[in-house]
Amino acid sequence: IARGEFSKVYLGTLRKTGATVGVKKNLAFRSMIEFKASLYELKLLIMLGEHENIVKLVGAVTANVKQRKEA
Repeated sequence: IARGEFSKVYLGTLRKTGATVGVKKNLAFRSMIEFKASLYELKLLIMLGEHENIVKLVGAVTANVKQRKEA
């Protein structure tokens, strides 16, 4: 449904509830700075929790974080 410089966003369905969700997939990182910025964004969303003006984080796949690979 959207594409940015660092990621793509797809429309998805949460299996547990059937809710419609946005699924953000990071593209290949060109530098360690981009990689760390992506991790920082995820940590920030976790720390902020639920707020009416912030996208709710439902989950994250981090299986390839150590290798800095695409999912």
